[in-house]
Amino acid sequence: MKKAIRIPIVFLALFLFIPFYNIKAYEGEEKFKINTELKVSRFKLKPNTFILDYKIDDINGDNIKDSILLTGCKNGKDNSAYNEDIKLIIQDGKNNKYYKLSPGKIDSGYGGKLFLGDFNGDKILDVFASFNSGGSGGYSYYSIVSFKDNNCKYLFDQEYFSKGLSFDINYTDNFKINIFNKEVSKFYLVDALNKKNTYIYEGIYDKSGKILKEQTGMEGALSELTPVDIDKDGIYELKAIQRLSGICHADTIGYAKAVWKYENSKMNLISLEILPYSKAGETKRVKTVVPVGNF
Repeated sequence: MKKAIRIPIVFLALFLFIPFYNIKAYEGEEKFKINTELKVSRFKLKPNTFILDYKIDDINGDNIKDSILLTGCKNGKDNSAYNEDIKLIIQDGKNNKYYKLSPGKIDSGYGGKLFLGDFNGDKILDVFASFNSGGSGGYSYYSIVSFKDNNCKYLFDQEYFSKGLSFDINYTDNFKINIFNKEVSKFYLVDALNKKNTYIYEGIYDKSGKILKEQTGMEGALSELTPVDIDKDGIYELKAIQRLSGICHADTIGYAKAVWKYENSKMNLISLEILPYSKAGETKRVKTVVPVGNF
């Protein structure tokens, strides 16, 4: 008689000890859908606030999965790609309380994506949010938010960081372009022979490669920022790609590839290389431009 009773008790015990956060996560996944309007009765939202992306996971460190939403207002057009008043909305999985955060000073743009990963090494997932500026520049804006213990901390300044690195770009003799970056205090030299006909026509060089007038280039904002766990330690670094231009924004002369890591309470630049521009259709590998000197 006792043996017959033990079996249902075991099953009941297993049921009671199933992690409750798994049940809440499943309900959250059913409740939220991308490209649908978000309406929360106990939380004031602007009209036509749509879900751009969402994730379900623990981001405050209590081992209970939370709901993380990236939202934007579409001005009554649910098929519009442009979003205003972009916000991060977090629902605490433990008490269902909502929190509304700004991604930064810039809060409008196209699209929107979320990624969860540990960037600061505290063993708790952080929120990486991104959206595009639109237009011919193809720039994007990025934010990383730590939400440990339900306290918001930005791991970098969105507006400043999304601008990318600054470069001094100057044309020199023999169809060479000198690129200097003060963060690493190094010069890079790019060969512009593949553009020499254009530059001769523009009066920058003569046919022998002698420079005829002072000409500077420009850098664009970040076009790509990708979380990558480079050293496989569970903590993500950031790989940044930035376009470098010559006589106009469309005149691409190369790309800056930087790697950033969060240490000592800030993002630190740990490597920088310059990739020369390769014409569409070229099959040869693009080689890195080697630094030619220090400041």
